[in-house]
Amino acid sequence: MDGTPLRSDEIEALSNLLKTNNSITTLSLTNCQILSSFIVLERALIKNTGVTNLDLSQNNINEEQISNVILHNKCIKTLSIRSYKQRDGIEDNLKLSNALKVNTNLTELDVRENLCENLLQSLKTNTTLKKIA
Repeated sequence: MDGTPLRSDEIEALSNLLKTNNSITTLSLTNCQILSSFIVLERALIKNTGVTNLDLSQNNINEEQISNVILHNKCIKTLSIRSYKQRDGIEDNLKLSNALKVNTNLTELDVRENLCENLLQSLKTNTTLKKIA
């Protein structure tokens, strides 16, 4: 679905699908102009047990929302958040850093094109990541 702007109703439909469909293993939503409606998708991703590869790059998603998905979904192995629209809030940055510290599911993480000093510091204690871009 890369590059396809998703309206709120389309994100809600996708979220409803993800709540019941566990055969989708790769979900790529790069540059889909996901804004405030991500919270609906966030809830579905937290419960979903099929998606193992998730790409949320180039969207306006905040660190707290990404953190919630990382903390609660135990199936995602590969996560790409390239060039997402970071907030300036230190508190949100710390939430994402802390989520990455304790996550034991991710094996690949792509954070290219982000200001990620805090993220890189948090990865010192993560022992399951095998690939970081």
